[in-house]
Amino acid sequence: MNYVDETTLRPAGRTLAHADQSGVGSNAALGTAALGLLKRALPALGLSVVICLGLVQCGGSDSQRPAARVVAEAARETFKRTPTGVNVHVKSPAAHLRVRGPVELATGRFRALARGDAPPFLEQGASGVVLGTSGEGFETTYSVAHQSPAHPPRSQRCWSNPHAPVGSNRGTVSAEESVRVVGSVLESLRGEIENATESTDEEQAGAYDVTLRPSAADPRGDFRDTKRIWGDRNLLARLDGPIEVVVSEVGRISRLALRLRDYRPTLGLGTPRRAPRSAFIQAAIFPTDRQVHLREPGCVAVE
Repeated sequence: MNYVDETTLRPAGRTLAHADQSGVGSNAALGTAALGLLKRALPALGLSVVICLGLVQCGGSDSQRPAARVVAEAARETFKRTPTGVNVHVKSPAAHLRVRGPVELATGRFRALARGDAPPFLEQGASGVVLGTSGEGFETTYSVAHQSPAHPPRSQRCWSNPHAPVGSNRGTVSAEESVRVVGSVLESLRGEIENATESTDEEQAGAYDVTLRPSAADPRGDFRDTKRIWGDRNLLARLDGPIEVVVSEVGRISRLALRLRDYRPTLGLGTPRRAPRSAFIQAAIFPTDRQVHLREPGCVAVE
């Protein structure tokens, strides 16, 4: 996995070589002499000391560190948490979805409850369970129900693979696509940040505006010979502006917000052609004790 090259993330501002030279010579001489005395005296006392000079940054708060490093470290910490809860809200001119549930960021597995207005899979006011057995591929995505469009009602629950993203036929990002886009963004924030700046939104602490490198949108199709975990990366090529990323006080990603332009639903069974539309995705990310239970039932239907 590629991580952010910290050599490219030096903080802006004056360096030691460009510091004001007035009075530096005499002060530097005194400082060197004092430092020499300390080096000779402290070992005799069995002590070790880290000395931070005024012109050298040691540690520091998030406000003193480069924004890209803060976001990348927070994404890595978020990825360590298993499971992680997500609450995703998807909006487009013709439909809306809310998807909530636990995900395993390190494996791409998820189980989420979807609500909204995106028929025929989600009638207004109805809900349905959508799950993914990996982070990529329609073949690994199922809706859980007692019936499906091509099969009669059953007494037992079935996993149904509709060969179409759940909810996308109304021209909005589907339930599973929204979860996978959130996973893909979190995965790429660990080491594919093009630029990051602190947000100008004074009401949202810890907010950053982040753009990803073009490589974050690859591979565009099915995964082959890649170490990627999360798919649907072709959607990242349609990002409309920076991603808003919020880092919590404990140093994890707590919120993402992004907009996609020219979203085109994937054609599948029962999915009519739709004109491209914009879609807005907002996700809350939080710790959870709920596990991702994906025990395959005795009934698995493929449309």
